[in-house]
Amino acid sequence: MEEHRLEAADRAEKAARDVAEALKEFRLRSADAVGLLRALGVNNVLALDETDHRMSWRLTAALKPLTGFGRRFGQIVFPEARSPYDQPWRAEEQAIAGRYISKALKGDLQ
Repeated sequence: MEEHRLEAADRAEKAARDVAEALKEFRLRSADAVGLLRALGVNNVLALDETDHRMSWRLTAALKPLTGFGRRFGQIVFPEARSPYDQPWRAEEQAIAGRYISKALKGDLQ
């Protein structure tokens, strides 16, 4: 039984570190996208502070099932309300930026 628990700890650690690395990559790629969009004349569509805000809500929504109806998981305190950020992350990000990107590529910035 202890071996199973320790194996689960190993998997949890790896998953947590993988999430951190993936979020770092997402932030870097978002920053690159912001630069490209600005060069095309589109401002503030993917502002990094807004991106961080959305991703923190999404991460919170993904972790919330750990507590069931509770609001705490150790030092993490979850919001009470159901998060609007529990939809597929890719689709939401695409919806936010997609129309601006296509307009910018067509030269239609109005």
